[in-house]
Amino acid sequence: MITALIAVLALIGLTNLVTAAAVGRRDHLRDVAVLKAIGLTPRQVTATLVTSMSLLAMIAVLVGAWIGLAVTGGLINLQGRTSGIGAGVAAPPSAKMILVTAAAALAGATVTAFFLARRTARIEVAAVLRAPGDHQPSSSATQIRIGRQPLAVSRQLANRR
Repeated sequence: MITALIAVLALIGLTNLVTAAAVGRRDHLRDVAVLKAIGLTPRQVTATLVTSMSLLAMIAVLVGAWIGLAVTGGLINLQGRTSGIGAGVAAPPSAKMILVTAAAALAGATVTAFFLARRTARIEVAAVLRAPGDHQPSSSATQIRIGRQPLAVSRQLANRR
């Protein structure tokens, strides 16, 4: 039962990590294009992106482990008291378990970062730097808003209204 809970939580964390990395990729696409324009090879761009994402993941793991260790004892005792078992029944996770979990989280973040960075390193520099922005349509299109989503349609279609 606890293994299934850990697996579900790990899947939620991995999904969150992939989403955050994909959004970060989109936000920094112009920066990557500039790095490539000044002469970085795709391997160097990949290494730069993997390093930055892995460093961010390492900081998150360290802060999360520190906060987790600080509150674990109190939460275990609180659960024991509220369920009628009594305080002091369970023990916080061992240092080995924390290290294994932290290493798995860092490995997952690094692998995810590698695949996204490798894909990002293949972008066409001219296409990214020439584009006026992520959500702006080309000059032959008009932007129509449906709710909050912009929809680009050709000027010919827009002029028919």
